[in-house]
Amino acid sequence: MSEFEQAVQHERMRLMGLIADAKAKIVELEGQVAADELRIEALDAYERIKVGKASGGKGAKRPVRRPKSASPADSPGEPTED
Repeated sequence: MSEFEQAVQHERMRLMGLIADAKAKIVELEGQVAADELRIEALDAYERIKVGKASGGKGAKRPVRRPKSASPADSPGEPTED
């Protein structure tokens, strides 16, 4: 292998290492961004609850659980069309 080919190969390896490092950094930063977005969502939820309590209890409420009603297709006494 000539000196030029060695230099090119060395530079290629160096650049590939830089790219790998940059991609790893991107993954790390994406994780940090996701964690920070979750923190913002938590702050928003906390703020909605606090504001709701301050304005007379119109904050977050638990959903009302209602029993499931049987649909006509689920009724055993009626034949279904196939």
